[in-house]
Amino acid sequence: MKKIIGIFITLIAVVIIFVALVSKTEAVLPKGNKAPSFKIRTLEGKELSLADLQKDPADKSKKKKRVVLLDFWALWCPPCREYVPKLQKIHEDYRKKGLCVAGVAIDSEDTAKVKQFVKEKKLTYIILLDKDREVARLYQAPPIPLTYLIDRQGVIRYTHLGYYPGIEKDLEKEIKALLK
Repeated sequence: MKKIIGIFITLIAVVIIFVALVSKTEAVLPKGNKAPSFKIRTLEGKELSLADLQKDPADKSKKKKRVVLLDFWALWCPPCREYVPKLQKIHEDYRKKGLCVAGVAIDSEDTAKVKQFVKEKKLTYIILLDKDREVARLYQAPPIPLTYLIDRQGVIRYTHLGYYPGIEKDLEKEIKALLK
């Protein structure tokens, strides 16, 4: 009986891994595609669109656009919680150089919990609330964390599915290329 249970558990694990791998290859929008436009509320209740995120507040002519790092995450996701401090550092290092970092919280939980987490982690980049997961569906998330780097013309140039140690180095290299 123990052997049958062991085989059954192994079989379930193989199916889960297979589904995860298939999802990883098909779960993100293709690079080179125009990023879908959206409207969503910030943690403070202000409505923003992708076009709003692209606007450079330092540009008086309103012609210069920013590169957007759009990251989908949730409080219940341990890798996401580990990832956000890295995104905060990237925000601090590149916000004045033309990068907008925006985290899309797909939590259906109480907004107060997201606010508390943001406060505890001292996050200063834009946090967007996607309780109904409308924007997540547009961008084919979850799985999370899922990060898109969108160029100044609104085209998806890089995607990162998941979190791994050192991801910030890869992101920085890509961000520098897009900011040139």
